[in-house]
Formats: sequence, C-alpha cells, structure tokens
Amino acid sequence: MIELIKNRSFLFILIGQGSSGLGNTFSVFLMSWLLYDLTGSIFAMGTIWFVYVTSMIVCHVISGPYLDRYDKKHIMIFSEWMKALIFLFPFITLINGSLTAEILYIVVILLGLIEPLYRPACMSYLTSIIEQDNLLKANATLESVLQIMMVIGPSLGGLLIGLLKPEIVTLILIIIFITSGLMLFLIPKEKRDQSNKVRGSWLSEFKEGLIFFKENRLFLWIAGLIFFVNFGSGATQPMLLPFVLEELDGNSFQYGLISSGIAFGMLLGSLLVSSVNKVGSVKLIMLGALTLSGIILMAVGSLSSFYLVFACFLLYGLFIVIFNINNTTLYQKRVPDTIRGRVFLVRGLLARIGIPIGAVVGAFLAELVGFRYLFFLLGILTIIPCIIAWNLPSFNQLDTYHMKEEK
Repeated sequence: MIELIKNRSFLFILIGQGSSGLGNTFSVFLMSWLLYDLTGSIFAMGTIWFVYVTSMIVCHVISGPYLDRYDKKHIMIFSEWMKALIFLFPFITLINGSLTAEILYIVVILLGLIEPLYRPACMSYLTSIIEQDNLLKANATLESVLQIMMVIGPSLGGLLIGLLKPEIVTLILIIIFITSGLMLFLIPKEKRDQSNKVRGSWLSEFKEGLIFFKENRLFLWIAGLIFFVNFGSGATQPMLLPFVLEELDGNSFQYGLISSGIAFGMLLGSLLVSSVNKVGSVKLIMLGALTLSGIILMAVGSLSSFYLVFACFLLYGLFIVIFNINNTTLYQKRVPDTIRGRVFLVRGLLARIGIPIGAVVGAFLAELVGFRYLFFLLGILTIIPCIIAWNLPSFNQLDTYHMKEEK
C-alpha cells in the first residue's frame, strides 16, 4: 500500500475513479428521479434501465476493437467529458422548462454508449503504471473507492434534490465529470507496444478479442461464470423492492438499507482483499467466493427476518467482489497488452448480456413461483456452474499461474 500511495499517477487515477463513480451514481439516481417525476410510471423506470443496458451492449460490440488503438488516458478523459457534455441537454431543458421523457431517454441512450469506455480503459491503463505484484491491491483499492461512491452517491443525490433545484443538481453532476477529466489529465501517457500500430478492419480486430477466449479455455469458462453472476444480479436488483415490501413487510427505508448492504459488502470485500499480503489458492478463493454467493441467495429465500436478509446481502456483496477483483487481476496479468482493451470489452459484453436476461427471467419467475423460490433458483443457477468449474482441468491453471508468479 505504501508503494501505491507513493505512486503519483495511481493517486490521480484513484481521485478520477472516485469522481467518476460519484458522478455515475448521481446520474443514475437523477435520471430515475426526473423520469418518475415526469411520468409517475414505475414501468417507465424499468424501460429506461433496459434502454441503458442495451446501449451499453451496443457500445461493447462497436468499440471493442478500437479501444487498443488509442491512448487509454485519452479514452478515459473523453468518456468523462462526453458525459459532462451529454448532461448539458437536461440542464438546458430544465432551465427553460422543456424537459420531456423523450429527452431523458435520449440522454440515457447516449450515456449507455459512453459509459462502457471508462472502466476497461482504466483497467488496461493500470498495467502501465503498477507493477504486477501490486495489481491486486491496486484493483482492490480502486474497487473500494468505487463502492464507497455507490454507497454515498444515491443518499447524497437524494439529499441534494431535496435541498436544491434539479437543474442545480445537474450542474453539480456536470462539474463532477469535468473534474474527473481534469484529474486524468495529470497522469502520464500510456506505455504502449508500438507493434500495435498495425491495424486491421473492425471485424478482424473484434475477432481477435473473440479468438483469445477460444484459444484460452480458462478465460472462456470464467466469462461463463461472470454471465451467471450478472444473470443473478440482474434478476435480484429489480426484485428487491417488492421482496422487502411484500415478503418482509418492510418499508422504503428498509429497501434502501438492503440496497446499501450489498454495496457495503462489496466495500468490505475490497478492503479485505487490499489488506491481504499473501494469496493462497486462487482457484479456491475465486470459486469458493462464487459458491458461497450462491448459497447466500438460496438462504435469502428461506428467511423472514429483515436483519438476517440484510446480513445475507452484505455477505453476498462481499463474496461477489472478491471474485471480481481476482478475476480482473488475472486478466491484467495474462492478457497481452496489444489486445487487452478489446478483450476486456468482449468480457464486458459477455457479462452484461446476463443483466437484461436476468431481469426479464427474474420478473417472470417471481410472478410464476414467488420471490422465495426465485432466490432459491438463482442460488442453484450460481452453484451448479461453480461445481462444474471445480472439476474442469482448465481451472487448475489459476494456481499454476500463481505458483509461477511466486517463483
């Protein structure tokens, strides 16, 4: 940690990550609030999430091959300043009183097309300023900051909307994104492999990202596991509100606590990973954490106490983030830098597809069998792929990689 703190470039990345994370949580809260205020429709809020995720998937497909062509520093700055520019539309229309639901949908589509650029660019850039031995702690530290922003962002956004006019809150959001871009201006340019200047067509470069997964079965199987993780997350998040209100006889405040519990769990998991000096079996850590997350989901379906459910979702967030951080570090260490950006985006594409599918299937199952059986089935759908992975020879490479690094 001392080495990371002394790394000036990492500190600027950390500040930029914090600003970007706070801005993103602000934007999600603000768009939902403005749309509901305009329409009063819960269905409209659901469709805006679908549009947002679909736009992000489109971005993954289109931008994947091009990410490696440009300096990741410039990509991150472009992402933050474009988001600031996008929010000028609702800011201007709020001032002159012409904001409509259609404008908000356009804003969400544009945000979805821009948002996926920042995180893979940041993960790829990190390898040029951080030694491999410190990547795990660096990823955990960045994840901790992101989760802190996810915890305080909605609450702070709600407080500001209660105290200030929406246009003022939108202006604050614009300033946050501009500040994030300015912080990133202070980091050095990416150390890039000059051989990457040879460029093919979009299709050929996109195929390179897919070919990597075809030739590296371990990463292909891990991408499959991520799909099921996001499938479960996509099915769980929309169902939390009706589950708390109908099954736990709770209220909106308790719903907020449950949602924050997941973020708190992820924060604790990030801090736990960043404080560990020596890692044991990576296979045991990754698959064990994912298996435990499935068991937690199964347990939620059998509980009636709000406090026990809160504790379960806190543990769920903790186990998920332990898997995610180790997975990100594995990609950073093992994917060649010439194709790392497009591989990260292909991975993100495979992962994000699970979210809208999970949301649709989760809503269908909740109406068909009820919330309790839904969580039980989601747990089973997480555990079964983990059991299969435990017995696949490809996953033994996780510990093989780790042993080579220790030597």
